Amino acid sequence: MPAAPIEKVLLTQRELIARIQQTLGLSNEEFERLMRPVLHNYAEFVHLLPASEAHHHRGAGGLFRHGLEVAFWATQASEAVIFVRDGTPRERRNLEPCWRLAVCLAALLHDLGKPLSDVTVTDKLGKTEWNPYAESLMDWARENGIERYFLRWNKGRHERHERLATLALNMVLTPDVRRYLRAPGPDLMKAVVEAISGTSALHPVTQLVLKADQESVKRDLKESRLNIDEHSIGLSIEPYIIDAIRSLVVSKRWKVNVAGAQVWHLTQGAFIAWKAAAPSLVKHLQDNNVPAVPHDPDTLADYLIDRGFAVPRPVPNSDADSEAYYRYWEVAPSALEEGEIAMNAKILMLRMEDISLVFGNSENPPAPIEATITGEDGKEGQASTTVGASPQESVAEAGNGAACVPHAERSTEEYNGDDAAEEPWPMP
Repeated sequence: MPAAPIEKVLLTQRELIARIQQTLGLSNEEFERLMRPVLHNYAEFVHLLPASEAHHHRGAGGLFRHGLEVAFWATQASEAVIFVRDGTPRERRNLEPCWRLAVCLAALLHDLGKPLSDVTVTDKLGKTEWNPYAESLMDWARENGIERYFLRWNKGRHERHERLATLALNMVLTPDVRRYLRAPGPDLMKAVVEAISGTSALHPVTQLVLKADQESVKRDLKESRLNIDEHSIGLSIEPYIIDAIRSLVVSKRWKVNVAGAQVWHLTQGAFIAWKAAAPSLVKHLQDNNVPAVPHDPDTLADYLIDRGFAVPRPVPNSDADSEAYYRYWEVAPSALEEGEIAMNAKILMLRMEDISLVFGNSENPPAPIEATITGEDGKEGQASTTVGASPQESVAEAGNGAACVPHAERSTEEYNGDDAAEEPWPMP
């Protein structure tokens, strides 16, 4: 890609930027002060990177163009949305431009994490590499006297860019914009961050961004003369899963840190007894009309692992370059050391990447408890009875001193009754 001047990159999109300005309804002074610097910073950050390797907006400048399209469609649709229901009519009216700008920014930057996760950018010789965590692509090019840069798509990127997007947010959002969004309270900035990071699917801002994203992708694929049915446009269901998990915990339909609980807040992090919890999670998603929800717990777990919301368990003694993993962890919470359940009982659990994915922004989540986790220190524990899901998933190898490996990679329908060790799951 040529390290073209940023003014030329912006000039190629001047018509779409003008449409965004008109839709935002900001005065010329407000647009130049608030929105124009963000557009400039985003163009500096992503420059001419494509949005995908072989899907939508895959040409030079595709990522910037896609962000602008999503910003336009989402901002336009936001005119029909009521974001604030409290306060006087004047107060609500005064907040409408703030919310519209929040929608526009969330939409523009919804793929901000892609340069951090999806691509590697270097000079011609491959010796100088851009660090997107530290500076924009254009800053890097100028500092190193690079006239043309080269990119390669990272293996195993698995669309984890949402989780990384917030790490680059301060390189794009200006202090003026952050002050503007924070002035009415924390809700505006919180909505922007959650929409970009993919951790809230039910908020109106995220809904607008998701729909606009689909519209932009659909139009680009049509213009590219690609058969849309042959490509995975789809709906990203991971944010809906996170929202559902939080809702089930807050409503106390899922128990925490007691015998039979679906959720365990441990000193090592947040864990979910996945096979036992999945049926109620699927029902909650279906009751809220979330389309195309997989019924199989393993498939749901894979979605979260592939996006970086859940942490897989490494295969013991595997090569450093191995991409195999176990979905679930064997956990023995201290709360189960007494009572009717055997002291050495373990539960197959999905390990969440952060406790906020389960408890949200709660200031007082349940106190963490101690637990023993097989493989946490790189060693396999003694054999024991695995509980917490269906009887078919139990592994009883007590007394032989062998490593206890759960049958985590097969659904209950596939289980054939033997006690063979689970095969590691190869990451796609």
